Amino acid sequence: MTLITSRGNLKSKTTTNDVLIDKRSHRIIKYWQRQGFPFIETSKKYRQEKFNAFMKVNDKTSLDFNNRTFKFNNAGLSLAWSYHPHAFKVRCNDMKSPFDVFNDDTIFQNGIRKSLMGNFFAKRSYEELMSQSPQAKEMIRGVLRRVTGSQMVSNFRPVTASALYKLFCDENDTVWDMSSGWGGRLLGSIKAKVNYIGTDPNTKTMKGLKEMAKTFGNKAQSYELLTMGSEDYKPKKNSLDFAFTSPPYFDTERYSNEKTQSFLKFTNIESWKDKFLRKTIDNVYRGLKQNKFMALNVADVKNHYDGFEEDTVAIAESVGFKLVDTFDYVLSSQQSDSKSEPIFIFKK
Repeated sequence: MTLITSRGNLKSKTTTNDVLIDKRSHRIIKYWQRQGFPFIETSKKYRQEKFNAFMKVNDKTSLDFNNRTFKFNNAGLSLAWSYHPHAFKVRCNDMKSPFDVFNDDTIFQNGIRKSLMGNFFAKRSYEELMSQSPQAKEMIRGVLRRVTGSQMVSNFRPVTASALYKLFCDENDTVWDMSSGWGGRLLGSIKAKVNYIGTDPNTKTMKGLKEMAKTFGNKAQSYELLTMGSEDYKPKKNSLDFAFTSPPYFDTERYSNEKTQSFLKFTNIESWKDKFLRKTIDNVYRGLKQNKFMALNVADVKNHYDGFEEDTVAIAESVGFKLVDTFDYVLSSQQSDSKSEPIFIFKK
C-alpha cells in the first residue's frame, strides 16, 4: 500500500519516477538493439588475458575435499564462451534464449527496468547501461541471461574440471569427455596437462573447440576432437585413464537442429536412455582401464526428467560400474543460493 499526502506529493513523485524509468529503459533497449547483441569479445588480446588469469588460479581452492564439494569459481568461463557465440541462441527448458530476449522488447525492457531500480539485479545507472564498454556489455548479458522468461545453457566450470582431472589423473593420462559441449572441460584439461579426447555432434561447437585447443593446447599433450555422438564412439579397449562429462539432459537443452543430436535421434526418454545414455556408458566401460574412474555430472529436471539421477546410477551399475563417491557441484556464488548438482564417481 502506498501512503499519499493530502496534496498527493508522494503519489506524484512515484508516478514521475516510474515514467522516467520506463522512458530510460526503452531508450536503453533500443540503443542496444541498434548496436547489436553484446557477444563476448573474441580478440586475441582478450582471450590471452583471460587464459593467463585462468592459469594462475589455484585449483585446490575450489575443492572442499572433506565435504565432497566443488565451490563456485567461474575463472575461464568467459574465455570458453568466447568460442561459442551460438550458445546465446540455444533454448532450454522451453524458455527463451538470451538472443530471443534481446529481440523481445517487453522482456528485455522489464530486465533493464529492474536493473535501473535495483530489483533482483544490482542497481545500475542510465549512464552505465548506455555505453559500449566491456563492463556495460557484461551487465546487459547478465540481464539477458537472468531476466524472468530467459534461460542460458550451462557450461561446466573450467576450474572445477581441472581440479577433478588432477584428483583422478596423473599428467599425460588420457581422458574422454563424452559430451564436450562448450569447452569448460577442454579448458580444464589444458590446465591439468592431460591428453583429451572429446566427442560432440554439434558442428559449430566442435569448430570452436578445435580453435581453442589449437590456440591454447599444450604441445606435450594431444587433443582429439571428433564431431560425433558418444553413443557412436568406440575407444580402444583399456585406453582411457578417466572419463568425465555432463551429458545432455535429454531434450532440456536443444543445442542444434542437426539430425545427429541425441534428442532428435531418440525422441522419447526410454529410447534415449537405452540408445544414447546406456550406449555411451557401455563405450566408456569398454575403453576405461581396470580400477579407473568415470565421473558424471547429471541432475533431475523438475517436471521434465525427474528420475535422471536415479536412472544414470542404475544404468552405470548394470553395465558393471560401482558407485564409489558423490561430490556436490555448487551452482552459484551466492551463499543464499545453495543449489548444487551431484557429480557421481563410478569405478570400473
